[in-house]
Amino acid sequence: MGKKVTYTSTREDADTPWYYQTPLAANNTAWNNRLQFMIDNPDINSSVTSTDTSLTSIVTFANDADYNNFAVLTQDTMNDVIAYCNANGITYNVVVEDI
Repeated sequence: MGKKVTYTSTREDADTPWYYQTPLAANNTAWNNRLQFMIDNPDINSSVTSTDTSLTSIVTFANDADYNNFAVLTQDTMNDVIAYCNANGITYNVVVEDI
C-alpha cells in the first residue's frame, strides 16, 4: 500500500514568502535532505499548484517504506515550517491518506 500526503498553505498577504522561498529553507540541511530524497526515489511523485495566496503540494508514495523514511526525514523540518507559518500568518495543514 502507498500514501498520499497533501500539504496546504494559505497566506493573507501575497508578499509574505512561503517557507521554501526563505533563507531558512536554503540553509536547512533537513529540508535539503528531504528534497534530495524525493529526487533520488523514482517511486515518489509530487505536484504543486499555487495562487497568490495558496500553495498545495501533493506527494505520493508507492509504498509505506518510502513514506516512513520520508516522514523521518521531514520531522525536524516540519517543526521549522510550522513555526515559520505560525509567525507569519500562514495556515498550514497536512493530510495523509492510504492509497
